[in-house]
Amino acid sequence: MNKLLIISVFAAPYRSKIFDYFKSKYSLDIFYERDSDYGRNKDWFLDCSNVLNNKKYLKIFKRCMRNIECYKAVILYDFTSIHSIKAILRCKIKKVPYFINCDGVILTKKKNLFFRLIKKFLLHNVTGCFASGVYAKNYFVDLNVPSDKIFIHNFTTLESNDILKTVNHSVSKDYLRLKFNIQKQSYIYLGVGRFIALKNYFWLIKNWPNDNKHYLILIGGGEEQTKYTEYIKSHDLRNIIIQDYLPFEQIKKYYQGADFFIHPTTYDSWGLVINEALSNGCPVISSNKCIAALELIKNNYNGFVVDFDKIDINYIFNLFENYNPSKMKLLRNNCLNSIKEFTIKNMALTQINAIERSIK
Repeated sequence: MNKLLIISVFAAPYRSKIFDYFKSKYSLDIFYERDSDYGRNKDWFLDCSNVLNNKKYLKIFKRCMRNIECYKAVILYDFTSIHSIKAILRCKIKKVPYFINCDGVILTKKKNLFFRLIKKFLLHNVTGCFASGVYAKNYFVDLNVPSDKIFIHNFTTLESNDILKTVNHSVSKDYLRLKFNIQKQSYIYLGVGRFIALKNYFWLIKNWPNDNKHYLILIGGGEEQTKYTEYIKSHDLRNIIIQDYLPFEQIKKYYQGADFFIHPTTYDSWGLVINEALSNGCPVISSNKCIAALELIKNNYNGFVVDFDKIDINYIFNLFENYNPSKMKLLRNNCLNSIKEFTIKNMALTQINAIERSIK
C-alpha cells in the first residue's frame, strides 16, 4: 500500500511541483478545495478540474473517504476546512496515519479558546506536521504537538535553477532604466504582490518623494490598483510605476535590476516574494509583520526587517543608500547564499522522509 490521499487548498503551481516529486514514490489522489483566492490573479492558478466545488470530483472524493483505509497516509494542507476536518475524523476512526502542513502563521496575541480546543483535538495523535519554519513549529508546539512529530521544511516556490549563481545587477538595472526612462544616478525600489489593503502599498505611494532620485516599481494588480493610479496621477508622481500581474519568469529581471525590494505588508502568514527577491540577489526591506522576512532576513546581511508603523520613508532610504558598491555586492551575494537550500525538491524530500520515518 503506497498510496496517498492529498487535500490541498488551491491549485498553486508550486504545490503541483511538490506532488510531482511525491509521484516518484507514491500513487496519489489529489483534491483541491477551491480554484481561486482573494485578490490573486486568475492566471496564477493551475488549470485543473479536480476541485471539490466540481460535483464530479466531490463524488469521487466521497468515495475515497469511504475507502480511506486503502491509503498509506492522508496529507492535509489546511486542516481547518470542512473537507479536511471530515478527513481527519475519518482517519481517527479508521486509524489511518495523517499529516498536517502549515506554510505560515498569523502573528497575533489574541487566541480564541473555542477554536484552540478544536485545533488541539484535530492535532491530537497526528502522525506528523510539516512546518515552514520556526514560527510554524512554535504554532504546532503551542497546540500540544510533540516536537519529534514536527518536521521543518524550507518553504518555497523555487526550483534550484530559479536561484541565481552569480549577480549581474548592472545589466538588469540598465534594462529597467531604458524600459521606464529612469535617471542613471537614481535608486530603484521594487514591490511585488497583490494590490490589496493589507499589503500597505498605499502607505508607500503616499509617502514617496516626488524626485528623480528614488523610483518605485509596484507589480501585482488587484482591487486597489485604480486607487493607486488615481493618486499618482493627481500628485504627478512620475517616479512611481504601476505594473499589472506578471508571471515569475518575467518578474525575475525586475528583481535583478532593482536596487532594493520593499515589502511594507501589515500581515503575511509567509510571503513568498521574499524568497523570490533573495533568489535574484535583491536585498530586502520588509515589514516585521511578514513571517518569511522574520525567518530569512538578517539585518545588514541580506536586508532589514523594520516596523513600518514607527518609521518614515527617509529611514528606509538611509538603510542602504550610503553603502559603497563593494558592500552592496556582498549583500547581493548574501541574498543568494541565504536562499540556496530553499528549493521545491528539498521541501518535497523533507516531507517524503517525514512520512517514511513516521510510518513504520
